[in-house]
Amino acid sequence: VASDPTEWGHTLLAPIGAVWLAWMGRRRLPAVGGRGSWLAPVLVLLGVAWFCLATVAPASIVDSHTSRGLGVVLAATGLAAAALGAGSLRILWMPALYLLVFGQCLGSRLLAPIALRLQEVAAAWGYHLVGMVGWTAERQGTVISVLSGDDGHPVNVADACSGIRMRPAVLAAMVPLSFWMLDRTWSRGVGILAAVLVTIVLNGD
Repeated sequence: VASDPTEWGHTLLAPIGAVWLAWMGRRRLPAVGGRGSWLAPVLVLLGVAWFCLATVAPASIVDSHTSRGLGVVLAATGLAAAALGAGSLRILWMPALYLLVFGQCLGSRLLAPIALRLQEVAAAWGYHLVGMVGWTAERQGTVISVLSGDDGHPVNVADACSGIRMRPAVLAAMVPLSFWMLDRTWSRGVGILAAVLVTIVLNGD
């Protein structure tokens, strides 16, 4: 994060978001907590084993950084379940998933195919915007050619226009806000989806 805080700075705030999500469900903990069970130590052991495996596995097989993050989250969730009771997992699964997705710098192997697809979406959106202002254009992949007479002026949609760096930051902020301000599951889903659509529109502009 320190090497490029403009891209992954939101990961520094992800633990706060995860704690906030857990805090919002604190009133339900006495009802669902209960006693400890075998599930808590299993999660801890599974997390530690997965972390060790991801550390020694060849990079050609797994994305070690992202996989180690999964191991840490599993172990931390198991420790929380041991302290609060296995029933608390009904509440803690959301903060754990949030921390896994937004609390680490995701590897390029995972992001590259997603970024390419989002880049194509941004190019398609930009192509339609060009048509809306009355210009004639053609699109091939991520290249938009604005036609002027017999000449074409190609414009390549840059990698940054995929929004792959901006979207996680927007969603990292929107998820806790939606759970705080909205009280129905469908309304939270609509709010998060709206945040995704806004980033698509902004990157195609």
